Amino acid sequence: MKIRWLMTVLCLGIVASCLSGCEGDDKGEPVAITGDSTLVVNNDSNDDYSMYFDGQYIGDVRDGKEGRWSVPSGTHKITAKDSGDDLEGTFIFYPGKVTEVKIGTKPGVPPFWF
Repeated sequence: MKIRWLMTVLCLGIVASCLSGCEGDDKGEPVAITGDSTLVVNNDSNDDYSMYFDGQYIGDVRDGKEGRWSVPSGTHKITAKDSGDDLEGTFIFYPGKVTEVKIGTKPGVPPFWF
């Protein structure tokens, strides 16, 4: 009887864990950011990427598409995450200017910024 009860509790714990996010990506809703600069991300890879600005999720860029955000000027960390490869870089954003980055791939080479 005790073993059956323990197995039930264990199964319920596993189900609750999966319902709260088995995928491991707790990005939630995009954070609204604004500023006097523009970030443009061109995704020339074959993967979809979740974009982060200074660690805050700001949205997704699908493969072959472009993402555009109004961001504050200054030096900021941009991270692009997919199911396996994360790209991370520090970029300088100037007031009134567009900073454009591209995510690309080549056969046999991991995704990269350019």
